Amino acid sequence: MIAVSVDSCSGCGICVRTCPTGILQLEQGIPLVVRSLRRMCIQCGHCVAACPAGALSLSGMPADTCQPIDRKRIPAPDQTDLLCVSRRSIRLFQETPVDRETFKQLLAVAGYAPSGKNWQPLEWTIVSGRERLSHISAMAVEWMQDRIAAGDPVARMMYFKGVVTAWERGNDQIMRNAPHVLIARAPHGTPAGSIAAACALSYMELAAHSRG
Repeated sequence: MIAVSVDSCSGCGICVRTCPTGILQLEQGIPLVVRSLRRMCIQCGHCVAACPAGALSLSGMPADTCQPIDRKRIPAPDQTDLLCVSRRSIRLFQETPVDRETFKQLLAVAGYAPSGKNWQPLEWTIVSGRERLSHISAMAVEWMQDRIAAGDPVARMMYFKGVVTAWERGNDQIMRNAPHVLIARAPHGTPAGSIAAACALSYMELAAHSRG
């Protein structure tokens, strides 16, 4: 449900123009939800984010909990481009583990990634420790062996045999001695769940890259 602080509202109408479902209209200079359209609110929060006076709140999204954005600090296009094009797949990891506070920061950034139907369906699991990660690699290798034996064309396309051979020689090409693995997952049946996970992980990768 959308609430409006009459004392704070300037009547600029930005919230009305930015509402993607068009359920807001100005009445005597105050934005109100059209009664017959209430059910069409998709809880996207655009009205809360766009209001320059912080006059709107959404159930579960009070205006005073929204992070203020200093647009002067937004990177220039060439800086953003550099961040994106300089990201690479990492195959050599430091032994130093990532601290808990950094993980909190990364998860906070990932929480702003787009998701289907404006849901935030993801759950996160962080697995730490070489022994645990090696166990996950072993399970992955067992699955690859099964796919190879079944003649799965994906096994040939993705070079499963080479990964299995390396594992048997003591070279883990799955976890590659990383100190952690982070898993994003959506509950079964979540619309576009895998896409939401991929988007969030992409946000997280860029945030992690910026932190070295």
